Amino acid sequence: RADAEAEAGRELLAQRSVTSLALHGVRTTPEALLQRLLPHLGRELERVEHDSAATLADYFQATGLAHARVRVQTGEREIEGRWRELSSSAGLGLELDDGSLRHVRLEHVRSLSAAQS
Repeated sequence: RADAEAEAGRELLAQRSVTSLALHGVRTTPEALLQRLLPHLGRELERVEHDSAATLADYFQATGLAHARVRVQTGEREIEGRWRELSSSAGLGLELDDGSLRHVRLEHVRSLSAAQS
């Protein structure tokens, strides 16, 4: 089973950039993740429905990239700036080197990563 999962991961990686818990040193199984996450799912879905801004704010902080210099890939373009805000309507708010704020709609973001200093 582990070989099949590893092969599936390699196939997906060949198609596009992916994130993997295993790449971050987390050893688990889908069943173990479900057991840990499912008890919280109902509460979090309700929170998204009633207070999506709080969910986005938590996500923004949890990325470890809040207010950091980031690189955003959008189709053929790459934009660097300091990640200042996140909203469902405006997307990622990046402070550019000239001090202006540029928004990138979430559906246009292909990847987000820490920029090399």
